[in-house]
Amino acid sequence: MKQGDLIDFAMSADSYVPAIILEVWDFKKYCDTHDDLMLEYDVDEAWKHWQKQGPLLVVLHPVEQAPVKYWARKSDG
Repeated sequence: MKQGDLIDFAMSADSYVPAIILEVWDFKKYCDTHDDLMLEYDVDEAWKHWQKQGPLLVVLHPVEQAPVKYWARKSDG
């Protein structure tokens, strides 16, 4: 996945529409953002989550037309 690619954006559990990727975050940017916001987090837990769900994408919301963060791989529950 890279900037400019289209992805299937989940509007609901069974409804997807195309959305454009504006930015692809790497793990460092993800952690740096937590640090900048002075959020407490466990880097090992964050890494486990990242490996399962990552990368974190910034996409243009297809309805709202605003940038939103969206995990590349959505969990099944």
